[in-house]
Amino acid sequence: MAVSSLAVLAPALTPSATAAAVVAVYPLGWSRAQALSAASQTGDAVEPGRLNFLAIARSQTPGLPARLKKTGALLILDLQAGACGKGRSA
Repeated sequence: MAVSSLAVLAPALTPSATAAAVVAVYPLGWSRAQALSAASQTGDAVEPGRLNFLAIARSQTPGLPARLKKTGALLILDLQAGACGKGRSA
């Protein structure tokens, strides 16, 4: 069961460098303002996720996941592959 669940989640857990819409997961104790402030340092479009420590980022410029990692994101999820967020796609 766990293996099949992981297989379903794998595309969301490994966004490509060219992913245009991702969810950045910041430390659990961060406020919404902290997460959005950090994500906005990339210069890309950002919006809040469902939880305070999530930020949705969109960009047409390759390398978005790497840029978000540099801002303190612990995990990057591919929004197009069904990662958590507001359920919208680009």
